[in-house]
Amino acid sequence: MDDSLTPKERADEMRLAIIIYHIAKWAVLVLIAALLTGALCSCSTQQIVPVPEIHENHHWHTDTVHQTDSIIRETQTTIMQLDSAAMARYGIQLKSAERAWLVKTAELQRQIERLEAMSIQKDSVHDSIPYPVEVIKEVPAELSWWQGLLVRLGYIALAIVIIYLIYLRFKR
Repeated sequence: MDDSLTPKERADEMRLAIIIYHIAKWAVLVLIAALLTGALCSCSTQQIVPVPEIHENHHWHTDTVHQTDSIIRETQTTIMQLDSAAMARYGIQLKSAERAWLVKTAELQRQIERLEAMSIQKDSVHDSIPYPVEVIKEVPAELSWWQGLLVRLGYIALAIVIIYLIYLRFKR
């Protein structure tokens, strides 16, 4: 302090210093509270995450026995001479005077279709039952530099608050 000041100016200067001290004190407390809040907000509780359970069972029928007890009532037999388009479909090429005949039986065609359907037939069972799975093993993740800084600042702020509370306790 300067000795050239009047007592009133000194008192004003002292009041101003006290006001600045209180403002700085509250600013530090608000900053500490904000840092503690930021440090504590990054924590989360343990959560149980539902994991869908998926089962897929394939059962292939390769040894199917099909027994019928019916009488074949009608048999349709078609005998026809093939034209060039039909012969090309079957991959047949004829020489000059040869003829090709197609013998087609409706019952034989039905039996072939039934056997193809049996060989293609398959049973697939697919079920999915979601249920909550508790995570047993915790894997510690490394903190980023920002999170590490927040943790250290939190420790420092906590130490400052404890020291300040002890100071207030002994001051009274």
